[in-house]
Amino acid sequence: MTFTQPSITQAEINRAQLKPTSNLDAYDLYLRAVSVHYSQTRRDLDEALRLLEQAISLDPGYSLAKAFASSIHVVKVRQGWASREGIARAVQLAREALNSGRDEPKTIAFAALCLAWLAQDYGIAVAAVDRAVHLNPSSFDVLMRSGSVRNLAGDFDSAIDHFLRSIRLSPLDPQLGWAHGGLAIAYIAKGEYEKALEYARRAAHEMPQWTANWMCLAISYAYRGDLEAARAIVRRIIQIRPTFSISSFRAASAFLGRADPYGRWEHGLRLAGVPEE
Repeated sequence: MTFTQPSITQAEINRAQLKPTSNLDAYDLYLRAVSVHYSQTRRDLDEALRLLEQAISLDPGYSLAKAFASSIHVVKVRQGWASREGIARAVQLAREALNSGRDEPKTIAFAALCLAWLAQDYGIAVAAVDRAVHLNPSSFDVLMRSGSVRNLAGDFDSAIDHFLRSIRLSPLDPQLGWAHGGLAIAYIAKGEYEKALEYARRAAHEMPQWTANWMCLAISYAYRGDLEAARAIVRRIIQIRPTFSISSFRAASAFLGRADPYGRWEHGLRLAGVPEE
C-alpha cells in the first residue's frame, strides 16, 4: 500500500517562512514601542512612534512596524493629538504594509484599522480585515481591530460579535478597554443605551486616559436621561483633554458623513453639556 505525501500550497510555505524582520535591532525597537504605547499618554505615544520610525529606517521592509505605527497615529487622532503630516504618514505606512504581500494577520489588521479611520477606505479595510480574521481567527488583536473596522463601516452586529469573541479569547488583555469601548460604540449606534452604558463603564475603568471611552459613558448617561451624571463625565473628559468640544470631536471623528452614528454621538454630547467650541 502506498501513501501520497500531503500537498502544501505555496501560500502555506510563504506563511511558514514569514519573519517580521531579520534585523534584531529593528525587532528590539518594535518591542520597546509596544511596551511604551500601553500607557496611551501623548508623550509615550510619540516615543513609540519614534522607536518605530527607527525600526523602519533599519529595515524599510518591516511591515509590522509600519502597520503598528499607523495604528498609533489613529490613537493620536482619536485623542486630538494628531497633525496633518502625521495622518498622511499613517496612511502611507498602512498602504505600504498592506501592499507588502505578507500574510501576517496583525500587520493586516493594524493597517486596515488605519485605512478605515484615516482614509475612510472602508471597502479595502473590511476586505483586509476579513483576510486577517481568516488567517488567525483566534487572535485578540485581530478580532478587536476587526470589530473597530466594522463599527466604522456601519456593520454593528458583526462588530459586536468580533469584540465579544476577542474578550472571550483574552479576558485579561491589557487592551481590553478597546474591545469594551468598541462594544459601547456599537450599542450607542444601535440605540441600546443600557448595554452601551455597561461596556462604557468597563472601558473607562480599564483605560482611564482614553477619552473615547468617557465620551461613550457621557453619551449613554445623557440618552438615559441622567444629565447630572453625563455632565460629571464631561468634566472628567475636559480634565484629560482641555480643548475638547463639539468642533474638536468633529475633526477627530471618522463618523463624519455617516448620519446615523455621527448624529447620535453629536446630539448625545450636546445633551451631556459638551461646549460647541
